[in-house]
Amino acid sequence: MSAKSSSGVPKNIRPMNARKKVGVSGDSKVSATRAVRQRKAASPRTHASLVNGNELIKKTNNLKISELVERLSDEILILLFSYLDAGDLLVAARVCRRWLCVSNDNMLWQSMYRRCLLKTKAGKDIGIPLDTPTLFWKKKCIEKSVEFRNSRAQANLNSIDPFTTLPKQISGNLQQLGVKFTLAFYDGRGTHHYITHNDCFYHRMAVSARWHSLGNLPDVSRLHSLKLLALNPVFYDQKGIACKNSPCQRSLLEEIPFSWSKLTSVDPIGSDSMVDLYLIHPGVVMAAWKNGGGMAFISANFHYNKLIDRCLCGTFNTRHVGSAGDSLSSIHGFFDYNATVELRNQRQTIWSQQFRNIHAINQPGYMHTGHFCKGRIRANHNICQ
Repeated sequence: MSAKSSSGVPKNIRPMNARKKVGVSGDSKVSATRAVRQRKAASPRTHASLVNGNELIKKTNNLKISELVERLSDEILILLFSYLDAGDLLVAARVCRRWLCVSNDNMLWQSMYRRCLLKTKAGKDIGIPLDTPTLFWKKKCIEKSVEFRNSRAQANLNSIDPFTTLPKQISGNLQQLGVKFTLAFYDGRGTHHYITHNDCFYHRMAVSARWHSLGNLPDVSRLHSLKLLALNPVFYDQKGIACKNSPCQRSLLEEIPFSWSKLTSVDPIGSDSMVDLYLIHPGVVMAAWKNGGGMAFISANFHYNKLIDRCLCGTFNTRHVGSAGDSLSSIHGFFDYNATVELRNQRQTIWSQQFRNIHAINQPGYMHTGHFCKGRIRANHNICQ
């Protein structure tokens, strides 16, 4: 029979939660000490690697970011550039010469072409040479993007407003295309100074743009020419919205000789207590601060007639002319025409009236460069004289 403890439990039976006390002999202590010594003997190699790693991190932190980027191979740069869209890729090309060469790689732009343009009608019609030269896919991508943009801009212009006889969707198309109007002042030192419009208001027959952030211009006496340009984005996303960093095509709308002394020497067309208004070109008004304070703002009005073509199809130095349209008779001039007259300010239309069956003979005093100029409108009688 087994001996029992005072609690009645046999001594050879131990509860599950009871802990067993294990004694450590002298041999076990010696073996454990040897193991520790062996690990310490092997540790100098690991310690040295950690020290070298820390030194490498310190050296890396001391390097400039430009030096780290320069150490990247072309293959890694191409892989990184493949995550950029077309606009960002063109921005990267302006960083340095090496990035310019890498960003022109045909593989990058071929991938961009397949991703953005292959499903479009413009992107399907393309001839690929056997040996693709450098910049082939980049040029094709930009060329087809411009073609796709222009065709999409003309798609919604078939609906005509019966009152103005102009396409209804011109203002919507201009806003969807992301067109911006820009001033380009040319000074005597051969430098262009660009200013994008601050305000833009779309009306029934025209769009008005205004520039009032003119503080960065040089002395107005040095300016001697002015260009009004339309900036048109080249790349768009799948929803048809212009990409944020997309490059823009510049199209000349008007080129105006500019002489501050000559402009301010004539009588202003209007004034108030702060500014005088001067007409520097048909549809373009400049406001000058009184007492020789310089330019306050410039306002320009662009009629919707063929404005889409003028914005998209011109160049920096050449205006888009297009077809001549309706030709005037050398004898009869205007015959059975309708004229819509609109009186408005910068923001809103105040009065609008249409005059039908207008006739104007082509004689001196009545016609000037194809425009009817012998007219006077009396709004209170609704007649045209």
